[in-house]
Amino acid sequence: MRVIGMDTQLIRSYLKQMAAGGLDRQQEEWLLQTLGTATEDELLEIYPEAEWQETVPAPVSQRELDRVYTKVTGKRHTPVLHIYIWRAACAAVALLLTGSLYWAYEKQRPATETVNDLARWNTYSTSEGENRVITLADESRIYLNGATTLQIPEQFDKDGRRIRLVKGEAFVVVAHDPTKPFSVEMDAVRVNVLGTSFNMRSYPEEHIATVAVQSGKVAMQLTGTPHELILTPGTMGTFEKKGRLLSMRENRSKHDGWIRKEFYFDDVPLRDVLRRLHYAYGFEFRTDDEHLLDRPVKATFKHMKVNEIVRVLGKMGQFRYTVKDSVVYIRSSQK
Repeated sequence: MRVIGMDTQLIRSYLKQMAAGGLDRQQEEWLLQTLGTATEDELLEIYPEAEWQETVPAPVSQRELDRVYTKVTGKRHTPVLHIYIWRAACAAVALLLTGSLYWAYEKQRPATETVNDLARWNTYSTSEGENRVITLADESRIYLNGATTLQIPEQFDKDGRRIRLVKGEAFVVVAHDPTKPFSVEMDAVRVNVLGTSFNMRSYPEEHIATVAVQSGKVAMQLTGTPHELILTPGTMGTFEKKGRLLSMRENRSKHDGWIRKEFYFDDVPLRDVLRRLHYAYGFEFRTDDEHLLDRPVKATFKHMKVNEIVRVLGKMGQFRYTVKDSVVYIRSSQK
């Protein structure tokens, strides 16, 4: 059963890298959050239960395993299937805890951490299907889409305003202040602006990160290089994460539409459409038909409930579906 929104190959790779100490902090954070919220069916899809033991880098006692799991997730009991996961990652997690690099997000207030540049940062997160609006001290506004993590310093320094998109999607309306340039760090990209509105998107399971300008002008720069793109309304900058390449193309979509539950798809593969709906509404989409996911979608949806959107997509793409709890099961109507 294919789980839309969960890249099982990426998770497998991250688990092996984490056990060897090869992940950076952002990747470790995403992995732990993903595994901590995964269902038993999803875990079995990532690895058959018997294979988990093959990934264990070293023997780990059950007592230590439970301690690490409780520390990271805040839960007292460790599900049986989760034991295999935490055996694969336990050595790396234990090092994080020992070095006081453990982090957790609280629903009621942002977490605060100290990073290498000695600035103190507040972390804001949303779950799938959750939106949030943050108003900064300078009156800039940031809209967070589902499954998004953003970091904002407790105080901007005197030379500028800098924030970080750790993962997810955000629409930013920047208050104009030429004396304090506004910048966003995202993956290996830095976005520099004065006063403008733009959308930025970078989910861990997607191979690209994008910046699209709604108004004004921004510079999208590859970190550590002089290479940059100047983006204006109607253009989108794309960063390919593996190749570390920047490119620009025309894109006149309404990039803040997701804030109002408005979606515009122009020959977009169904798998990408379902992924966007997953982030916006929190529903999971599952199917065994890979060819079905490749079908292009050309449609506009405004202020519709997710079941209404899926019903329209089913008629367009000739598939049937059933909904159980927050999971939509899709199958071809030809079967």
